[in-house]
Amino acid sequence: TPSFFLFSLIIGARLLFVASSSSLILCWVGLELNTAGFIPFLLKENFKGLRDSGIKYFLTQALASVFFLLRVTFTLIFSKIASFSIILLIVSLFIKLGAAPFHSWLIRLVESLDWGILFLLLTIQKINPLLILMNQWTNAELIWSIVCISVLVGRLAGLTQTRLRKLISLSSVNHLGWFLAAINQNFKLLVIYFFTYMLLLARLIYVFSRFNVFLISQLSFVNIEASNLNLIFLNLLSLGGLPPFLGFFPKWIVLENLIWQGFTIVSLVMIISSLIVLYFYLRITFSAFILKKLGWGQFKIKSSLRKSLIFLNLLSLGGLPLIFLI
Repeated sequence: TPSFFLFSLIIGARLLFVASSSSLILCWVGLELNTAGFIPFLLKENFKGLRDSGIKYFLTQALASVFFLLRVTFTLIFSKIASFSIILLIVSLFIKLGAAPFHSWLIRLVESLDWGILFLLLTIQKINPLLILMNQWTNAELIWSIVCISVLVGRLAGLTQTRLRKLISLSSVNHLGWFLAAINQNFKLLVIYFFTYMLLLARLIYVFSRFNVFLISQLSFVNIEASNLNLIFLNLLSLGGLPPFLGFFPKWIVLENLIWQGFTIVSLVMIISSLIVLYFYLRITFSAFILKKLGWGQFKIKSSLRKSLIFLNLLSLGGLPLIFLI
């Protein structure tokens, strides 16, 4: 299954890079290869929860594919309604990405998923649709509306959540808005933001999976070492975009470019959403630190992954004054 998924992902991404703006059929083939490679992960365990998740994921992706094919058909046959066909293309890609207001299938799906599969769904599965959006950046008003809705819905809906899987998924909806804003600027910025998000999310999911944590309240009584709790705290603040942690710098660059391009209202909405996310990230750390009465203290760092993540977070601490000098 992992080999088939990797093969389908590589071939699908290759088709997307080869396809020109008019070769939407190749783009569709690349998306379907990616979907076909991911479905076996949902069906690897033979119990009802994962089978239902596999069916929900398949039907949602099939609906998005129908919209995508309708866009191709309308473009070839009905040239006078090209604007409507472009809307179909954008809606189909946003359904596949799980962007608001098309995110309800994602929130219903994640509760029965394994942490590793959830990580693939929130990161790797977004690559191909984002590549198509990068090449098909049209109807900018609709896309900027989706950006604002995603960053707000992902944050406001997370205020009432106590389940970590749904909380991380809603956070992913918010970060998707930042991905879309980065696409408008340049591909390198999207890559930097995306891989920073993957790095920080991987560490959180690793800790939650290792200690079998599913609820915020469990962090107060699960036997998690102080070193892991400290790293959870650092990565949550970094994901929230709190300066001067690592996750702050991609957001800073995105906001700076948006303001220079004149998108002041969009920038303001994204800043407000970042303030909201810090609140419900701090809810998680409140359960972990205040209720357990753990101090920061000194702790031993055993794994190389911990060392690298602490180094990256502290690197941003040292790099902040240098940026102000530039």
